[in-house]
Amino acid sequence: MKIKSSKGLIIGLIVLGCLVVAGGLWLRNQLVQSPPDKPASEGERLGRLSSFGKLRDKDSQTSVAALGRLTPRGEVVHIGGLIGDRLGKLQVEEDAWVKKGDVLGYLESYEERKAERETIAAQLAEAKARLAAELALLDAQIKEAEIGVQQAKELDPLDVDAQKAKVQVLEGELANAQTDLDRLSSLTTPGAVSQQQLDQQTQLVRRFQQELLAAKAMLTKTASARQLNLKRSQAVLDAARAGRKKAEASAQLDSLSKNLALADVRLQRTILKAPHGGTILKIMARPGERVDQKPILKLGDTHAMYAVAEVYETDVAVVRPGQRATVTSPALTQALTGTVERVGRIIYKNDVLSVDPAASADARVVEVWIRLDPSEASRLTNLQVDVLIDVGKSQR
Repeated sequence: MKIKSSKGLIIGLIVLGCLVVAGGLWLRNQLVQSPPDKPASEGERLGRLSSFGKLRDKDSQTSVAALGRLTPRGEVVHIGGLIGDRLGKLQVEEDAWVKKGDVLGYLESYEERKAERETIAAQLAEAKARLAAELALLDAQIKEAEIGVQQAKELDPLDVDAQKAKVQVLEGELANAQTDLDRLSSLTTPGAVSQQQLDQQTQLVRRFQQELLAAKAMLTKTASARQLNLKRSQAVLDAARAGRKKAEASAQLDSLSKNLALADVRLQRTILKAPHGGTILKIMARPGERVDQKPILKLGDTHAMYAVAEVYETDVAVVRPGQRATVTSPALTQALTGTVERVGRIIYKNDVLSVDPAASADARVVEVWIRLDPSEASRLTNLQVDVLIDVGKSQR
């Protein structure tokens, strides 16, 4: 009996081995005869997707759910400083409310920029005072030169006219003296005119002739002097005016004014000011710390709070401004309500991630801004919330 059992076991093992070998040969032949399928093309791959070529069904969806975050109006503003600078001092504390333009603090370079600005301002003031004194002197010289020109134009012609009149008088006297001389010389009666009278009259004629010649020469001189005096006075006036322009050009007021404006800009950049009204949410740096690697503080207008919902791209088509929304979170004692104010136009990758490990970490969403009704949300900036938007029944 034992011998028969052993023979049966051996025969079974031989049969099993033959079956394994035969199966391996068959599988080899199949693989050789049927090569693996070629990878599908991109078009074929897309065609197999369930969403390819499909449109959104006009169903009766009444609400849209999304994750979101709370944020102040205008988002949270990060106020920073200049690269390489340090924070000098802060004038605000966290939770303080500030108005637009309020000074929040100063950078360390503020005092240096302030001194630079004051130095340039002093240089500009000195240049203006110096220019004013020079211009006053030059204006007086110009006035004097203008008077000289006026004199040459108005008074010198009078001298010429006076000299002309003197020439005319002498010409008349000479003519009279010559007439008397001719009359005396024409008397032929012996003893009628003495030789002395005749000589005196002749001498008088000669004297008038000499005076007339001198008067004419003086007239020519006076006329020429008038022209020269007018040219000289005009030249003095032109020189005084040119000197005034030179003084204005050399004063460098324009360059100093531009340097002062540049110093003002540099000074203002060292002053931290509120770009709008809001609450100091967080102070990120303290005096003495470098401010080129991180913001100094965070500011937000918490008077109006928003929930920014990240609505999936497949749901955003039914979301409209004016729709009401409910916002919930375990951190809230009661649900918040609000109204959709704006629907974004760009699709992003989601930033708010769900705690559900099965949730999509790379979803494509559209930001929807929901203005919240007055509530406790102002103290919970960046809180992750659940948003439910009431979109109503879609129209078929």
